[in-house]
Amino acid sequence: MRALTLPTILLVIGAPLAGALLTPQIDLDDAGIALFPPDITDADVLALLAASMGLQPARLPVPLAPSDADVGLLAQQLGARADLRLSEDDIAAFRTLDPLVAQPTATLILATLQAWDLRDAAFAGWTMADYALVERQMSAGEPLSKVLTPDQMEMLLTAAIMLSDTIESIVIPQLEFAAQAGVWPPIAVADPVGVLRIGSSGNDLETVDRIIQLDGRGNDVYKNNAGGAVIAPQGLGVTVRPIAVSIDLSGHDTYEGKPDLAAQGGGDFGIGLLYDLAGDDSYWSDLNGAGSGGVGIGIFRDTQGSERYQAGQTGLGAGIAGFGYFRDDEGDDVYRAGHVTGGYGTTGGLGVFWDRGGVDEYGSMIGSTAIWGWAQLDGKGWFVEETASEDAYVNLLNPSRPHPRACNTCTWIGGNTPGGRGNDNYGGLAYLIAKQDP
Repeated sequence: MRALTLPTILLVIGAPLAGALLTPQIDLDDAGIALFPPDITDADVLALLAASMGLQPARLPVPLAPSDADVGLLAQQLGARADLRLSEDDIAAFRTLDPLVAQPTATLILATLQAWDLRDAAFAGWTMADYALVERQMSAGEPLSKVLTPDQMEMLLTAAIMLSDTIESIVIPQLEFAAQAGVWPPIAVADPVGVLRIGSSGNDLETVDRIIQLDGRGNDVYKNNAGGAVIAPQGLGVTVRPIAVSIDLSGHDTYEGKPDLAAQGGGDFGIGLLYDLAGDDSYWSDLNGAGSGGVGIGIFRDTQGSERYQAGQTGLGAGIAGFGYFRDDEGDDVYRAGHVTGGYGTTGGLGVFWDRGGVDEYGSMIGSTAIWGWAQLDGKGWFVEETASEDAYVNLLNPSRPHPRACNTCTWIGGNTPGGRGNDNYGGLAYLIAKQDP
């Protein structure tokens, strides 16, 4: 085995960066392909990705709510941040939750409030006119008139890493324990205005956009933001929601995003996170969906099952002057991509698409080459297909012509500027982070 070192930030929960760097070893096998362990956390990967972009976010301690935390009161506090007022009647049902459900829910609210503070500090000085203008520019594919400075981006990444740490180390394990213990609420518990929803133990339909939504089981249909964060929706009247989290533990779920709005772990001017842990799921998004960041951070993770993804413009790990992170761990998946999707970075942003298992099919719906590892305007776009399976690359616009990314066990460079890279069974995400080529 050979070893390749890369500088990165301190990967210890609770330890602030304080400018210190470590040089952990990445082992390369005889083929020169570095692979992360299957259970590496998204928080650790985000920290490594930030370091690869020359950024040094802090690693903050994760919050932990007491066992008797008042979920209703915390929901009121969270709602007030988005000008969503909850009455005592609105929060009464939250106070009836079993403690095994209430404590991780309260912990997640505390983490969300802390992340919201950091997010607001990162965007200090931005006006609603700034948000609206940049949103229009992103939608039109035009140069952006305003982006975050490196210091501001580090602040936003600090918040995103802390949220991901909290979800992975505390919230998900405790919620899974609660579901296995049989104390999950049989009927959905939710407020009427979009702050917090805990789905039932059966099949649910959700149409109200939420800051936080949690679900334990059932074949659910999400016709809402599902962890999509947005603040400047072009006058559509959507509530300001710069932090959004969606966690679904099991079931064959269907996610249908709304046109022109961030969804499914997409982050517009904030942080969006979606975690779906089991089941054969279906995802459709239009703009900044499935782990894409538009001057923000989008985090998407599907851990089990064979999924079907359909992304319109800007999805599946695209970074527009921000960070987009898409991760699918296993299953035979079908991808249908529009324009700038599948590991795309522009305007100094980083977009990462990372599929770790299964026999997959990648289809371009418009015949564009600006997908599957593409970069421009000083961005980085990384597409990583990490298995040795014979995946299919299909040109859906003209099926008789081979797709420009039609290969297995290969690599390619895509984009108008250096930074776009596709690797299919040619080097894992760890390899790209370490090698930095391009």
